[in-house]
Amino acid sequence: LDHLSVPDRAIIARMIYKTGALCCYFPIDSTTLTHLALIGQDEQHIALVEAYAKAQGLWRENWPHDVQHEPTFTVAAELALDSIRSCLGGPNSVNRPVSLAEASGAFEKKFPSATSFLDPLAPIKHGDIALAVVSPREVATHPHELVLAGLVARRAAHLGLKVKPWVRALFDDMSPVSALFLEKSGLKRDLEAIGFIITLNGETTAQKLPHINEDLEKKILQNKLTVCSITSAPQLGIPEIDTVEYAKFIATPPLVIAYALAGSILLDINTKPLGNNKDGKSILLKELWPTMAEINAVYEASPFAALYATLKETLYSGSTAWEQTPEPSEPTFAWNDQSCVVRKPPILDGYNAKKTQRAQNIKNARVLALFGDNIEASAIAPYGPIAPNSPAGYYLMARNVPPETFLTYETKTGNYEVMVRGAFSHPSLKNALLPNDSSSTGETIHATTKSQMTIFDATERYQREGTPYTIIAGKDFGRGLGQDWAAKVIRFLNIRVVIAESFDPMFRINLIRLGVLPLRIKQGVSISDLKLTGEETLSFAGIQEMGRPPCEAMMTIEHKDTVERYMVHCDIRTTEGLEMLNNGSIWAATLRSLL
Repeated sequence: LDHLSVPDRAIIARMIYKTGALCCYFPIDSTTLTHLALIGQDEQHIALVEAYAKAQGLWRENWPHDVQHEPTFTVAAELALDSIRSCLGGPNSVNRPVSLAEASGAFEKKFPSATSFLDPLAPIKHGDIALAVVSPREVATHPHELVLAGLVARRAAHLGLKVKPWVRALFDDMSPVSALFLEKSGLKRDLEAIGFIITLNGETTAQKLPHINEDLEKKILQNKLTVCSITSAPQLGIPEIDTVEYAKFIATPPLVIAYALAGSILLDINTKPLGNNKDGKSILLKELWPTMAEINAVYEASPFAALYATLKETLYSGSTAWEQTPEPSEPTFAWNDQSCVVRKPPILDGYNAKKTQRAQNIKNARVLALFGDNIEASAIAPYGPIAPNSPAGYYLMARNVPPETFLTYETKTGNYEVMVRGAFSHPSLKNALLPNDSSSTGETIHATTKSQMTIFDATERYQREGTPYTIIAGKDFGRGLGQDWAAKVIRFLNIRVVIAESFDPMFRINLIRLGVLPLRIKQGVSISDLKLTGEETLSFAGIQEMGRPPCEAMMTIEHKDTVERYMVHCDIRTTEGLEMLNNGSIWAATLRSLL
C-alpha cells in the first residue's frame, strides 16, 4: 500500500471479483487525502475525512508502520513480479490468458484455416484484425493505460504508421474526465491521426462505426476465413462483425493500438515489425513504447486537478433539452404507462406488506433453454444495436417509435419491456434444445407445440398456459460482466428457478437478490447425465419448506418413459439470502424491514 496510488487501488478493487471475493476495501491514508485534493475537495472536507477515519480506527499510518497496527492475514500469497508476461485474453475463452508469443498458435489451433487461400494481395486474410476497440468506460481502465495508448499512437503517427486498411478502429465513449484529458493532452489528435475513430458525449458505436464492409464480408465468407476482434472490454466486439466467423481477443489499450497497427493476430508483435515508417524502415513495438519520463510529462502538461475543476463547474448543467424540461410538481415519480423510455418494473408487483411470502414448490416445469459451460452474463443480458426485426424492434414499432431512433439496448435500460425482449440473443449462446444444424440465436422450442420461436415468445406462451419454466446450464454460469441485467432479465421473464452445475459467485447472489432460486446439481452429476431433450417436465419439492441454510430440494424429471429423481443444493448460504428469496427480491425484503 505504500506504493499503490488511488487509481491502482481502484483497479484492484474493481477486478477483485474475478478471484471469487465479493468486495475489496482499502484503508484511508494520506494517499486518499491527496486524491481528494486532486478531485477538488476543499480543505475542510479533507480534514473532516482524516479526523473521522482516525477517530473510528480506520486510518492507516504510512511507512514506517506502527508495529501494533500491523495487520495480520489468514493467507499470504507471494507473486514474483519477474514472472509476469504481457498477455491477451482469448481466443473466445475466459479460462486462461495467452502470451503475445502464444497468440498466433492459440488462434490457429482453435480456428484452423478452412481453405488453402493464400493470396498475399487479398484485401483481408485468415487471422486479420477486423475490429479494434478501446472502451475505457466498460472496464476498469488505469489512467496510465490511456496515456500509454495515446503515446504509442503519437509515436506511430510521427513515424507515419496507420492502422491497416481492413481494421475498423474505435476509441469508444469515454468518461468526461478521460475525454477532457485526451483532448487537452493532444492524445486524441494522435489517435485520430493513425486512424482511430473517437466517440464522445454518449455517441454510440453504432452511430460512428458501421458494420463490416460488404466487400470484405464477401471475401471472408467466400474464402471461409476467420477474422479477429481485439478489444479492451470482454463484452465488446460482437455486434459489428457478427455476420462472419471471428476470434475474440481481449487486451490492454496500448496493445489494442499495437494490434490495430499490425493488422493480424498471426504477427508476434513482440518480435516482428508492426509496419514501415516513411523511409521504409521496419518499426518494432518497443520503438513505439514510451518511457516513464514521457508519461509523466503528459501528466504535468495536463494535470488532473485542473481537469476536475473544469468539470466541476458544469457538473450539474444539463443539455438545452434537459434544462427546458418542466419540473414535476408531484412528490414521487409519475409513471407513464405509454413511455418507451422509463417504465415501472414489476419487481414489487404482488407485494403484501402484512404477509411474508415464501418461495413455492414447482410442478411440471418445462426447460426453456439448455446451455453449456462458461456462459457469460454479458451473453444473457441484451447488448448491441436493436434490430427492427427483433422482438424488441417489433415492440418499439408497435408504439410508433421510428427505427432510426432505436439505437442500442444500452440506451433502453429504463424500459424492462425492451430489455427482456433482447435477452439470450447473443450470437455466442447455443441453446441445445435447437437442432444441431441450427444457427438461430435467442430462440428455443416450445415443448407443447414443438414450434421454434424466440425465447421471449415462448415465455409469453408458457405464461398463458399456466406452465412454469426454467433454464439449465453447465459450470460457472453467469461469469464476467453484465451480471445485474443478466439477473434482471431472468427475473422479468418470470423464470423463478435456474439449475446449473455451478454458478459464478457474484451472479449467484444477483439471482437471489432478484428472487430467483439458484439450484446446484450435486457433484458427480453433469448436465449431460440428465439426458434432457425439452420434452420432459421437471418438478421441485422442498423449496417451500426451506429453513436455515444449507438446504436441499428434490428435482423430479419425468421423461416420456421414465422418471428420475435427484437431490439438488438450494445454493443459498445465508439467512439474509433466504429472506430475500422468500420476499421475492432484496427490495421487497428491505421494504418489509423498514415497515
